[in-house]
Amino acid sequence: MLKRLSGIRVLDLTRILAGPYASMVLGDIGAEIIKIERPLVGDETRRLGPPFLGPESIYFLAINRNKKSVAVDFTNEKGQAIVQNLAAKSDVLIENFVPGKLKQFNLDYHSIAEKNPKLVYCSLTGCGQTGPYAARPGFDLIAQAVGGMLNVTGPVGGEPIRPGVALIDIITGLYANISILSALREVEVYNGSGRWIDCNLLSSQLAVLSTLSASYLNTGEVGRKYGSGHPSIVPYQAFRTADGYYVLAAVSDNNFTELCDALGLGEIKANAKYKRNEDRVVNRSELLALIGDRMKTKCNREWEGVLGGVTFAHGPVNDFNAVFSDPHVKSMNLIQTFLHGTAGEVKVVGSPVRWYDNEKQRFTGQQDYNQTDTAPPILGEHTRSVLTDLLDFSQSHIDSLVREEVIQ
Repeated sequence: MLKRLSGIRVLDLTRILAGPYASMVLGDIGAEIIKIERPLVGDETRRLGPPFLGPESIYFLAINRNKKSVAVDFTNEKGQAIVQNLAAKSDVLIENFVPGKLKQFNLDYHSIAEKNPKLVYCSLTGCGQTGPYAARPGFDLIAQAVGGMLNVTGPVGGEPIRPGVALIDIITGLYANISILSALREVEVYNGSGRWIDCNLLSSQLAVLSTLSASYLNTGEVGRKYGSGHPSIVPYQAFRTADGYYVLAAVSDNNFTELCDALGLGEIKANAKYKRNEDRVVNRSELLALIGDRMKTKCNREWEGVLGGVTFAHGPVNDFNAVFSDPHVKSMNLIQTFLHGTAGEVKVVGSPVRWYDNEKQRFTGQQDYNQTDTAPPILGEHTRSVLTDLLDFSQSHIDSLVREEVIQ
């Protein structure tokens, strides 16, 4: 597969999730990712478990494919010089330290830009570079709490519920990718200087509140929890069935009429209380009780059969066994398998993006070209090769730095 970012080198100083996710996506489309880690320790997620495969956590293995690990201690001057020189030979630098921290090591934007004025420097922070919260460390759950997401997530009248994955970390990583690619385009097309980009968790959280934040800003509606339901569309949620939960999404009045017919609830479709979506929102509780009672009469597979020919969206709430045995999910060919040096066979979900191949006349994706991808790295796996290839270090020089515990 054509690696669309081939020739782009990214120096990755990030840890945990948002930054490593951002660099992984860039690596998936061909960028060279050099991951800087602390000797002997590495990215903190290497130890976040269980579960583990061998000595590595699955957390780390899930988000660090297609990267080279260089273990260097940049708290001393020799280590700082190594990172500075690698930055001078890179197109992008990504970091997620608390604002001001890297200035202590002469690795802040202004210090690096003196050596490489075309560098795209992307900072991922908790709350941005300025403001009362700038110095606070950033974590996904805190951004969701402070940014209002937890206030609208959970059962009706219940306690706040954290989503099953760190969505704001991942979304911030994707915002970072969009910004990085835009800045690279600016440098390439307009011969511009590099850029310093800040993508922070709290801003990303506010941005993805989307319609909810717009409702507040324009009407004062503060939002509340609806379980799996929707504040402005009814019915649009999961309903208990005889053996699980099933989601119905009747987003239009025609959808609702069709739903009533499919469920055998024809007597309610003409009821003025439910005729328009606005009416259904007002009379939410009564309507959901009627639909809920009917949905309990059959199991998920039976409802899939009953609803097989309808035009509105619907589907079961699957556990992971059902997800990964689903015939359509299998047909998407998303699973990548790597042979890792210490963890053995590692399986992950690869890039979801598909590219249309004009020669083959079909869509292809990352998994059509597994042989071009690399397993998540062992700590310091590429230190010698990177320092030799990019900085022309001799083996004796590298050995000396190892003895001095500057690198691993």
